[in-house]
This record gives sequence, structure tokens and C-alpha cells, in this order.
Amino acid sequence: MPNRFRTLHIFRPGRSMPPHPCNVHYLRNVLAGSVLAGGTPPVSRKTKPKRIFLSRAKIGTRLAINADEFEQFLREHDFSTVDMAELTVVQQRAMFADVDVVLGALGSDLLAVYFAPPQCTVISMQCDMDSDRCAPPTAVILGMKHQFLVCTNSRPSKHARNTLDRDFVVDCGELSRRLREIDAAPSE
Repeated sequence: MPNRFRTLHIFRPGRSMPPHPCNVHYLRNVLAGSVLAGGTPPVSRKTKPKRIFLSRAKIGTRLAINADEFEQFLREHDFSTVDMAELTVVQQRAMFADVDVVLGALGSDLLAVYFAPPQCTVISMQCDMDSDRCAPPTAVILGMKHQFLVCTNSRPSKHARNTLDRDFVVDCGELSRRLREIDAAPSE
């Protein structure tokens, strides 16, 4: 039986403006629920940082051209690879509640930051600085740090649906340098 709604509100950040803080806080409260809305005390600092890479392998767009080198980098730096489409909202809440670094290509998977705690670092991999006007202000509004990793030598993805769907070379050396900086930064 199809669902019927009197009113349906759809959050669409758009590309022409950054998100409004009220919308960001509303979504955080709805999506993360009591996990991050003050119902649970902060997780104590782990001995090893928790890092998650948001995979787009099943979508087939915005992939690393240097996949072997990038996969090795992820293993060496203790990243868990996650496909958001395979997780329920409850699983996403639990997985991201104590994450330190979220790494992902430009796209809707970066909405995972709504489940992440403040002080998490979000690293967006994309081909240029102007492609995403939503992730950086969203991260800042949520109390997170945001970094762009501009990836070079891009080409259209095999399964491209729009001009943003470009595969790229990930600079693993630069990513390693940034992780060292993140790890060396004093915790707040």
C-alpha cells in the first residue's frame, strides 16, 4: 500500500547557497536523534583515531583512478570503508557517533556528517574548490573542521550522470600529511 502524506518536506541543500543553520540543526536533531542531541555523553578519546571512508564503488562515480594505491593508503591509515546505502539509519548513527575523520568524494554520502560528533574532521575529495557549496558550511555549523582535497587528473566517470561525476587521482601523500597534522593537533 502506498504511503500518503498531508505535507512532505524535502531538504535539498542546493548549489546556489550555503545551508541555513536552522535547517542544519533541525536535520542533526532528526537524523542523529538523542545520540548527538544531548542525550548521550561524549565518547571518551580512543587510543587510535576512528576514520571512515565513504565508498561510492556501487554507484560507480567519483572513484579513485589510482585505486590500488588509494586502497593501500586506506588500509595503512586504519580507515573503515563504508557504503552508506548498506546501513540503516540506526547503524549509521552508531557507526559515526565517535568518528574522528570522515573522508569522501563530493556527494550525498557526505550527509553522514549529520551523525558525526563536533570536532570531527571532514575531508571532501573533489576536482575543484567550487563544486560543493554545501559540505563546508554544514561542517562548520555542526562544529566540525572541513578540508578540501582537490584531486587532479580527472576524467568522466564510466557511469557519469552529470558533470560532477568525474573520477580522479587521489594524492595519498597529501592525505597522509593531513592525517599527521590532524593527529598532532591538540584535542579540544
